[in-house]
Amino acid sequence: MKSLPQRIFQLIYLSTSLILLHNTAIAKSLPDPFFTFFEKSRYLRLNLSSLRKGDSQVKQLRNFIIQKQADPTYSNQDLFTVAYLFAIEENFQSAFHYAKQIEPGSTLSAMAHCFILYFWTQSDEPLHESQSAISAYKNVLLTQIYRLPSDMNQELVSTLDHLTLLELSKTEPADITPYFVMQAMETFHAAKVSTKAKGQLLLDLHTRLQNQPENVKRLFYHELQQNFSTIQEIKKIIPASMQTEKDPEMQVQQEEQAQAILEQAQVSLKNKDKQQALAHWQELFHYYPHTQSHKKALQNIRTFLRNEFANQTDVNPILESLKKLPPEILYSEGRYLWNAQKNETALALFEAFVQSYSYHTKAPNVHYIIASIYESWNQFDQALLYYKK
Repeated sequence: MKSLPQRIFQLIYLSTSLILLHNTAIAKSLPDPFFTFFEKSRYLRLNLSSLRKGDSQVKQLRNFIIQKQADPTYSNQDLFTVAYLFAIEENFQSAFHYAKQIEPGSTLSAMAHCFILYFWTQSDEPLHESQSAISAYKNVLLTQIYRLPSDMNQELVSTLDHLTLLELSKTEPADITPYFVMQAMETFHAAKVSTKAKGQLLLDLHTRLQNQPENVKRLFYHELQQNFSTIQEIKKIIPASMQTEKDPEMQVQQEEQAQAILEQAQVSLKNKDKQQALAHWQELFHYYPHTQSHKKALQNIRTFLRNEFANQTDVNPILESLKKLPPEILYSEGRYLWNAQKNETALALFEAFVQSYSYHTKAPNVHYIIASIYESWNQFDQALLYYKK
């Protein structure tokens, strides 16, 4: 198990060990194997940074706290310590059991959940969890963020990034498109997670591509070659043919196919068949991301949508199609509508964004905008939910 930076253990030490005593308790305190008392404060004798899974002191300290007579003065700190010690030993069910008993809404409660999930991501437990379960854990952490001390920002980012990569590695094969591959690789590259962990999760994602179309697999291997070929485990799965330059003939073929789809979209627009035009653009976005036609399609669809919005056209008939657009379109056009005070349509696009692209770097901005929209409608419970995220 990887240890946290020393400064964080100092934070734990100060947060959990420095506890005010009742004025009358000092003179009456008996010898204590794990705590020492000095000037109305209680200190933990052990340095938590020295504890590892399997250390006898982990079990001894945990059992001592659980079995000793409860004192309300120390209850939250003791619950935190026990939860933390269970997490060290990867007994996460018990760790969460004690963490949930800490005063709700307190800093210690938020810290407990953050540390438990930090250790959880370092263990083998996530390998056996579903994508929905991992998303649920991530949501737990997202609701605790604003209560955490700023000193924990680095560990918080690492844990959130790790949970995001876990989500991506468990994506259903049916949802894996070339566009997904591009976004996922960008997220893997930027994540503040160890190279070893990235390698393992990329291997997990690789197993879900076995029955994918050839263009999806080629793009995946290309992205691995470009960004992760220094990881030995990853280098082994990249086909030898992909470790050389791109096939020019394949590139020409891709460009021609993309250009044909782009032209079909323009024909559909001339025929005033908006749904069909959107369908063609979606196909181009998802299956031909590295082509020139992809860039042109982004420009075309923005022009189309701005005209629709400027003419105050009812977009409800095409709203479901709009929700399937790439995240940069959902974000830019959602902001355009939001700035124009067209909040209902903007909200639909933003909620589609967070449902499909929660791992995207713009997701925090989108959560904030959604919260502000709900706040403007006096729907404060919904606003608070998104502000927490």
